[in-house]
Amino acid sequence: MVTFEVDDMTCGRCAERVARAIRDVVTCAEVAVDVPARLVWVDGPFVAAAVIAEAIRDAGHTPAEFGRSAR
Repeated sequence: MVTFEVDDMTCGRCAERVARAIRDVVTCAEVAVDVPARLVWVDGPFVAAAVIAEAIRDAGHTPAEFGRSAR
């Protein structure tokens, strides 16, 4: 699982746009979003964090990798 901090994700619409962009890249990923904490968790088959970060940027937001943990 990889966690990103997305400081400019401020509403539910932003969260849905970010989640959809990640799922477009990693189709079988589980994506969880906490808007107040501005965190996004992605769990699924290994995909480089840079690929997920690029999907978040393509959705119009600025990701910072917050951490990675084993499943």
